[in-house]
Amino acid sequence: MDQYKERIVSASEAVKAIKSGDRVVFGHAAGVPQIIPDEMMAQRERLHDVWVYHMFTLNDGKYMSPEGDGHFRHFTNFVAGNSRRAIAEDRGEFLPCFFYEIPQIFDDVYPVDVAVVQVSAPDEEGFCSFGVSCDYTKPAAEKAKIVIAEVNDQMPYIKGGDNLIHISKIDRTPLPCSNCLRRKSPMSKKASAATAPRSSRTAIHCNSASEQFPMPFFFS
Repeated sequence: MDQYKERIVSASEAVKAIKSGDRVVFGHAAGVPQIIPDEMMAQRERLHDVWVYHMFTLNDGKYMSPEGDGHFRHFTNFVAGNSRRAIAEDRGEFLPCFFYEIPQIFDDVYPVDVAVVQVSAPDEEGFCSFGVSCDYTKPAAEKAKIVIAEVNDQMPYIKGGDNLIHISKIDRTPLPCSNCLRRKSPMSKKASAATAPRSSRTAIHCNSASEQFPMPFFFS
């Protein structure tokens, strides 16, 4: 698909779309981008006062570490295991609000410059699925000036519902990632053995992400 191929760039090139002072939104939970956050840290010396909104995420959150101070600032309404220290040490802002109100804050409280999301590969008509993470991720992508999407061949394509984005609405996608949903987590051998095998791409159950990432991973 030509529209898809035209948007594929390196992670380095994709992150160049993010400028100092931008307000960025990362996809939620297992839908958090895995490649772009690392590249943002690699380019942090040119980036200053970039705010990053997300709720809990299945990544290491290096951009919230002291090394990211002054370059990145976390903004959230949900403090999780990888963000508590940043909030406690004044490298982040906490906004008390309900989950359902999040799409509204993207209008005025936190206008979105760049949405960085994870999606499935496009279908025959050019639609990608937000897969296991649609909630606030789709409104962020719809309201953002720029959308950077990591295309993950392990992200399930969810049929039906309001869960799709057309490739024409995506500005840049770094080279496709594989197995981004299967990051290492501190599962015990017992928990690992109990994990159900992954379903097929078209029939995957919505709770597959939580099976891959037990709760202690992000509530530690």
